[in-house]
Amino acid sequence: AAGLAAAGLILGLILPAMLFLRVEAAVVAQGEVAVAGGHRTAAHPQGGTVIALPAATGAAVAAGEVLAVLDSTAQAAELALAETQLAETEAARQRARATAAILRAGPEGPPATPAAAAAAGPADTGQEAAILALVRARAERARSARLADARDAAQLAALTARRDSLAAQAALLAAEAEVAADLALKGLTTAGGVRALERERAALAGEIGAAEAGIAEIRAATAARAAALAAEDAEAAARAEAEAADLAARAAALRQRIAGLKAEIAARTIRAPVAGRILTLAVPGPGAVLRPAEPLATIVPAEAPLVVTLALDPADAARLAPGAPARLRPAGAGARAGPALAGTVLSVAPDGLAGAADGRPAVRVEIAPGDPAGLRPGLPVEVVLRTGARTPLAYWLEPLTAFLGRAMREP
Repeated sequence: AAGLAAAGLILGLILPAMLFLRVEAAVVAQGEVAVAGGHRTAAHPQGGTVIALPAATGAAVAAGEVLAVLDSTAQAAELALAETQLAETEAARQRARATAAILRAGPEGPPATPAAAAAAGPADTGQEAAILALVRARAERARSARLADARDAAQLAALTARRDSLAAQAALLAAEAEVAADLALKGLTTAGGVRALERERAALAGEIGAAEAGIAEIRAATAARAAALAAEDAEAAARAEAEAADLAARAAALRQRIAGLKAEIAARTIRAPVAGRILTLAVPGPGAVLRPAEPLATIVPAEAPLVVTLALDPADAARLAPGAPARLRPAGAGARAGPALAGTVLSVAPDGLAGAADGRPAVRVEIAPGDPAGLRPGLPVEVVLRTGARTPLAYWLEPLTAFLGRAMREP
């Protein structure tokens, strides 16, 4: 009887506690202070040899401040070559444009000097000797053309005068032949005299025709010579203009290349992407080699808020939601003696990441500390997360209910 009474007493005390007593559930995990949004890095896609390293670990930097300078000797040499090629190309293009301008001016008024040639076409050609040679050659050709024109003009004048003289003689012979014909009809002269006059008129007509043919030939030769010179100038001008166009295209490509090289050289100076404090540096000093795309510096942004990050088992994380309270206790000597910091769950990553030490999947949780004073990136923190209150009976029955839930599922 005493045993039954004791058992009843125990059940009377334990059963209500198991049914009605609420026990707070919590998850304790280790987290780490980090920067919201992560750290920022500064890198170079091609890498290279560091020739200057003004940055230092732990130093504060402003946005755009120089962190390191990489060797750009090869790029500088290529830039100098491209600039030399551009200068030569521009000089050749200006010369071609000046040549075309001189040739298009025609023989009436070609520029007499390089300065006049430049005024007629482009600005300073940069090739005065070549332009002066062209001007002199055209002046000599113009002088030869004028001499030929003068010779043709003299011959034309002589033939014209001869033709006019022969025409006058032919007119007199025609009158004389007409009188002789009348006398022959009256029997006052012989028919042989009339025929002699007709033969003389025919000979004069032949000489007049020859003179007119000579005049036409001289005029045709003069016109053909002028047309040939104009065609030669037009063809040479077209070649010069085509060359100038090709050189302009090459100059544009060289300018684009020069701009790219200057941008590449400027990019060899690595600058801080944001203001903050340098957390790590990948190289010890000048002379070190930075690998392509290797982060030179890791920077903690100055304005970014601090958060506590940790990895939880998916089963524990399933009972968490943004807004849940948390208690934070920084690690370190004397940290446990101080008060715990309050915090709030910001996010529970839905897509899990491999963060458990044994390789099992984990869920990333971010917590905002209520008072971040005294916290710094990388500091380990003990995190206590409340996951709700349950009765002891619920804890005791949880394995059984979970087993039954899996057993009752359809296969």
